Amino acid sequence: MDRPSPAVLVLWAAMACGALQAQELEPGLWEIGSRNMQLNGQPLPDMREMMRRLEQLPSDQREQVERAMRRRGVAIGGEGVRVCLDRAQIAAQQLPLQDPASGCRQEILERGERHWRFRFSCPQLEGEGETEFHGPHEFVTRIVSRFDSQGVPQDGRMESRARWLKADCGSLGPAR
Repeated sequence: MDRPSPAVLVLWAAMACGALQAQELEPGLWEIGSRNMQLNGQPLPDMREMMRRLEQLPSDQREQVERAMRRRGVAIGGEGVRVCLDRAQIAAQQLPLQDPASGCRQEILERGERHWRFRFSCPQLEGEGETEFHGPHEFVTRIVSRFDSQGVPQDGRMESRARWLKADCGSLGPAR
């Protein structure tokens, strides 16, 4: 299996963050920025660098990536990726990664008022993480993941911060 690119890891983390909704979170447009990304203990480019690289792609490739992201309810913007969480998702505490088409499964191991622990497995990635909620407008997620790259075990780490921007998501549909 090929190593997931840093962009794929960030997008996965964005969806994982979008998946962990406490009932107190505000519905609307959220921005998720990643930091402290590592692969096998080596730092990866930060989110700004990845956004710069996306901008440098030929326009047809960039548009293809952006369309694929939008279909999942994710857009590039500000200091990271943006997702729309609607009231129904938050109330139901839906987990977008449990969509059967994604091949991903997620299990909440511990669910406290301000802290959640979880584990996940996807066709190319597995790991665990935790989310700390800092009120209705912010949460921080840390993820440790494992995968094989051409038969060689790899490990990744990242931290992301999600912050609520506004109630109106504009043309961006809810995260799936």
